[in-house]
Formats: sequence, structure tokens, C-alpha cells
Amino acid sequence: MKSIRRQLTVWLVGGIVLLSLAAGSWVYLHTRAALLVQFDSGLCAKARALSAMVEFNSSGELKFESRASAMTEFNRAADEEYFEIWRQDGSVLERSPSLATHDLGRGKDSNNEQACWDIPLPDGRLGRAAQYRFTPTVDEEESGNHKSRNAAKAQRSPQVSLTVAQSREGMDQLLSDLLVALVLAGGAMAAGGALLVAVVVRRGLAPVRTVAKEAEGIQSNSLHYRFSVNSMPVELQPICNRLNDVLERLQNAFDRERRFTADVSHELRTPIAELRTLAEVALKWPEPARSASAFEDALAIARQMETVVTTLLAIARANSVPLVPTMVEVDLVETIHERCRSFEAQANEKSIEFQLDLPRCIQIRTDASLLRAILGSVLENAVDYTPALGRIEIHLVGNAESVELSVTNSAIGLSEPDLSHLFEPFWRKDISRSDSSHSGLGLALVAAYAKVLGISLRVDLPLPGQFRISLCFSRTDPGRAESNLMPSGQLSIS
Repeated sequence: MKSIRRQLTVWLVGGIVLLSLAAGSWVYLHTRAALLVQFDSGLCAKARALSAMVEFNSSGELKFESRASAMTEFNRAADEEYFEIWRQDGSVLERSPSLATHDLGRGKDSNNEQACWDIPLPDGRLGRAAQYRFTPTVDEEESGNHKSRNAAKAQRSPQVSLTVAQSREGMDQLLSDLLVALVLAGGAMAAGGALLVAVVVRRGLAPVRTVAKEAEGIQSNSLHYRFSVNSMPVELQPICNRLNDVLERLQNAFDRERRFTADVSHELRTPIAELRTLAEVALKWPEPARSASAFEDALAIARQMETVVTTLLAIARANSVPLVPTMVEVDLVETIHERCRSFEAQANEKSIEFQLDLPRCIQIRTDASLLRAILGSVLENAVDYTPALGRIEIHLVGNAESVELSVTNSAIGLSEPDLSHLFEPFWRKDISRSDSSHSGLGLALVAAYAKVLGISLRVDLPLPGQFRISLCFSRTDPGRAESNLMPSGQLSIS
């Protein structure tokens, strides 16, 4: 199982270790290079000091005049130093007493005036050597500035090579001590960094543990709980906001489920009680004339219950199992006329007037059977709830991108707060549910089928005593609902 805490700890500790290694390596290499430059500079300075003791005499011969102050470092002391001077022909002019009969060698064959390199010393230790090429000066013993012929010849002679060597044990010991100190310091820094990272990561993730602990205690009966956003770090505030949104949706869903269960129980309890009463009466007073009437009543009740159950199953399938609509070209105007004709008789009984404002023809791509069911439920709802002598207006407009159908009918008693409940199953304005001819499932079925076809629904109260439901069909992308921004007092469902 992946752990953010473990990953943060590993990566941060690993980063600290790598940075410590990089910093320690840089310090070591930089110090080593600086000490080596300083060591070589000292050797070169000694070589130049020794070169000043080599000169040509007036007869043109090379000579080495040692000075006691300069030769004290090249005796057989504990920390011995060595030098050796060669003539151009390779013969040794002078060597330090510390060399005895050993030879340093002429070293690198370089045209540079100075060169430094590592060298094994005669006693087996590792040392450092510096080679210096120079032209000796002439010793003028004659009076005045007159130079002898031999002196002039000596000035034209080739350069002399001088090599100075010294043990590097002191420098290597210093570098070794530095390396040990860097390793110990790096180890201590890594250990301290690991402890610090563990503490910081634990404290930094404490709000996450708090959210997890609070979420663990949320049950179905405590969906009203909300996470405190202001007390959370900025990084967790969006998560807490989304969790609060989810809890609110869950609470609303559970509330709808409870209301739905209660509504179903209420809707089915009444017809079941009526059926039971009819059966008990028929059994207690079995009369042929009364039996026929009882059977007719029982059939009507059974049909009412069948309608409720069938509608509930249709809504459940549309909301849970994805329906695959059969998209075909449909003449929306012709379909509206056909569905209006099926409600003419019912409208005439209540003296309801139909006013149609429809173009000659509008083609849309949709599922014909689902569209007929939607239009049937919308028109049935309008005819049922429009009072006698009322009016139903149907208006249809379209363009290249969308088509909007609006059905407006006379309505009594609806208010703006009621709009948010219209698409809930079994919701009715009459709290007592005394009207058994309506189950409150028509608009719920419309919303379920509209979601399948991608139709945007909008309900509003355009004028006092009027109710309007609008259906927006997309032509550019059939099957996908467009998002609508509704003004205040309107409800949109996509």
C-alpha cells in the first residue's frame, strides 16, 4: 500500500543525503585542490630559491654555491626534502644530502618552465615533485661591465633543470582527517535530517489524519455533518469543500429515498386497503349484482396500481440502467399535433382551449418513442392541472443549433418554492393527497427520459396563475444536454 508519509520521508531523507554528499564532495575536492596548489607553490618557490645558487663563473663553468640557510631543509631530518640539478647533457650538477646516492630523475619532458607531479621518494613514501627550467646567471668578477669571452659563451648555453621533491604525508593526513570529519558530519546531518523530516511530515499530515478520522465517524444517520473548512490548511480546503458537497448530495439523496419509500407506501396502501375491503364485502354478502360492481372497482384499482408500478420501473431503468436511445429523424411539429389530438376529448370536457404557435415543420434527431412519452406526460400534466375554462399555449421556435418547446398552462396555487419539487416522484401540491387520480410521477418520468435524450428542462412561473415548462433540444450534439443559466425564480434540469 502506498503511503504519502513514507514517500515524503524517503524522498526528503534521500534528498538530504544526496545534498550532504554533494556538499561534502565539493568541500573535499575544493580543499584538496587548494592544498595541492599551495603545496606546489611552496615547492616551486624552493626551486626558484635553489636556482639562484646556480651560476656560471667567469671561466664559463657551472657552479652551485649552497647557502646554509637554504640547505637546512634538505638534510636527513625526519621530514626530508630532496632536490637534484642536471646539466643540459644529463649529468648531475648537484643533489641534496638527503638523496645520498639515489636519483630523483628528470621527471616530465615538458617545454614549460615549471611542472609538478606525484613521485615515489627514495624511502618509499609518496611525494610531490616540482621541476624548474632556468638559465643560470653569470658571475662577474672582472671590474667594470666588461665580460670575458667565456662569460659570453656561458650566457648562450642551454637551460638547466632542477627538481625539488617533498613528502606529501602531512597534506594527505590533513585530507584524510577532513574526509573523516565530512563523513561524520554528513552521517550526523542525515540522521538529524531523517528525524526532523519524520517529525515535520507527521505534523504536516496531521490535518489529513484529522479529516480521515472525521470521515470515519460519518454514518447514514449523520450525513448532516460538515467538515470545518476555515480551520484546515489551504491545500485541504478544496478537498473539504468537495467532501461537504458530497455529503450534502448524499443527505439529499437519502432524504429523497426516505420520502420515496414513504410515498410508495402511502400510494399503495390506499388501493390495497380498497381491494381488501371489496374482497371482504364480497365474501360476507355474496350477491350477484354487487359482485359485478365489486369486480369493476377491483379492476380499476388494479389498473391504477399497475400504472404506478410501471411508471416507477420506467423511472428506475432510466436512472440506473443506461438506456440506449434509437436516434432517428423526427418531425417535432407533427409529433406535437399527434399528442395534442390524444388529449382533445379530455380538454373538451373541461372546456380547455389549446393555442398552438408552431412552424410548418422542424426536424430533430431523437428517439421517437421516448419523445412521445415525454410529450404525453407534459400534456397530460397540463390538461389535468389546468382548471376548467383554462388555456394551454404551446410555442415552438428553432434555429440551426437548438429547438425550444414551451408548454404554458393556467395553474392555481403554485409558488416559486414549489418549482424545486416538481420533478420529485409522488410530489403533489396537495399535502393530504386526497386526489387519487394523480400519483405525482408524470414529471419525474419526463425528467428521467429527458436525461437519456439530452433534453434540457426548465420550469418557471412567467405570470401569476401560469405555469410553463420548456424543453430545449440540441441540434449540434443530439443526446447531450446543454447547460443553462437560469434567472432567479426558475429551475433548470439537464
